[in-house]
Amino acid sequence: YEWRHSGTPGWRLIAYDSGWRDVSADLTAAGSTKFPNAKLGICRTLNEVSCVLYVGTGTVTGAAVTNAYDLPVGFRMNAPVWGFARGPVGSSLSATTGLPSPHGFYSDGASLLVATTAASADYLLGSNTFDAVDTLPTSLPGTQITAPA
Repeated sequence: YEWRHSGTPGWRLIAYDSGWRDVSADLTAAGSTKFPNAKLGICRTLNEVSCVLYVGTGTVTGAAVTNAYDLPVGFRMNAPVWGFARGPVGSSLSATTGLPSPHGFYSDGASLLVATTAASADYLLGSNTFDAVDTLPTSLPGTQITAPA
């Protein structure tokens, strides 16, 4: 938290950053099953929530929309939010979403969802950042990320 004294009525919050939180262990049951080796990080600043999902080399099984993670209070975002997603080599751009297919990474505001239109023997990398809708969190999910991978 960073505060500035603004005279009357007093102190005003001018900056906040939760730092990147590793919430990979908190994937939903469906998310853990579909993406068993996934890494998911979230971060909350004063006005924005950012999310990064990485599914390493391996098989992303089947075509579906999977609720991968339920955003905790304080980390929810204005929805819908389409993020950036990069799928396997040779992916094409989807005309409907503007995202590379066969994968998409997005939020409905309360959850992070992954749309897969085909199985992949490669990787999925997705990220999004959007306006936070909740007040600042009173507790932090997951564990602190102290060094980049």
